[in-house]
Amino acid sequence: MRLKINTRINAPLELVQEHFAQDLFEQLNPPFPKAAVLVYEGNYPGARVELEIDFLLFKQKWISEITTVQKEPDKYSFIDEGRQLPFFLKKWHHHHLLLKKGVQTEIVDDIQFSSGNSLLDLLLYPGLLIQFLYRKPIYKSYFNSLSKSLR
Repeated sequence: MRLKINTRINAPLELVQEHFAQDLFEQLNPPFPKAAVLVYEGNYPGARVELEIDFLLFKQKWISEITTVQKEPDKYSFIDEGRQLPFFLKKWHHHHLLLKKGVQTEIVDDIQFSSGNSLLDLLLYPGLLIQFLYRKPIYKSYFNSLSKSLR
């Protein structure tokens, strides 16, 4: 199943790329399910992100690896792929794409996921959609305040 969310922010690509890091990642963490960042190695090929997710009464490990990074003058992207996922997911492929739009940047979260069961995928979709829509105002606020502080 595929989920794609676009967010336009008032910050230049170079600033967004530079600060697309652990501090932002931790702020994007939704209140439910709560996830503790155990390891955050960065956004380079082979880097890992390891989370411990409190899902109701279960603690689940989530380990993703950055598999691809691309830098061009008008775009920056990287892909994280699930290596160890919570029990309800079998596949996770998250393409993070930052596109230069004049003096703004468009952040694209393009996610492909699978539970291994199409009915369960349909049930998971609304929850994942809400979690990624939750990111939109955080992206805007985070980079807006960062842009102001650097002026």
